[in-house]
Amino acid sequence: MKLAKKLALVTGGSRGIGKEICLKFAGEGARIVANYARDTPEAEKTRREMNDSGAEYLLLKRDISKRDELESLIKETVERFGGVDILVNNAGVMITNTTDSSDYTRMMDVNVYAMYGLIEGLRDNFKSRGGKIINVSSVAGIGTALEGTTLYSITKGAVISLTRRYAFELGRYGVNVNAIAPRFIKTLGV
Repeated sequence: MKLAKKLALVTGGSRGIGKEICLKFAGEGARIVANYARDTPEAEKTRREMNDSGAEYLLLKRDISKRDELESLIKETVERFGGVDILVNNAGVMITNTTDSSDYTRMMDVNVYAMYGLIEGLRDNFKSRGGKIINVSSVAGIGTALEGTTLYSITKGAVISLTRRYAFELGRYGVNVNAIAPRFIKTLGV
C-alpha cells in the first residue's frame, strides 16, 4: 500500500472531491482526518463508507473559516496522530453571479485564508518531517471560467499564487507543494 500509515488531513472531506480523495487514500492504507463544516447528513454517509473501508479515520466538524476552529482542527489532528504527512486543502466555496463584498469575503475566508492558516499552522510539522501539500484550485483560477464567477476566479487564482510561494519556501525541507485545477464538477457544492 503506497500510503501505509501516512496521515492525510483533508478539508472538505465529507462530500464531492474531498470524500473521493479520502476513500482513495484509505484504499492506499492512509490514516485519514476528514474535515467538514456543515453537511452532517453527508458526513454520516462518509462515516459509513469509511467504516466499510476499514481505514483508521477521524471525521471532524470544524468551520475552518473561523480561526479558533481551524486551530482546533490542527491541534486535535496533531495530538491524536502525532503529525500530518499529507495536507489536502480541498474545502471551497463558490458563490456565482455576485458582486457583494460579503460573498467575496466568505469565498476568500474559505478558499484562501483557511488554506494559508492550515499551511502556516502546520509549517513546523512539514519542515521537520517533509510531506505533501495539495491545494485544490480550479480552472477558474487559470482564466477558464463560467460567466458570473469573477470573484470566485480571483480566489482560485490566489490559491495558485499561494501554492507557488509555499513550493518555494518549503521545497528545501522535502515538502512537495502542488495545486490541482479541476474543471467544474457537479457536486452538492456546485
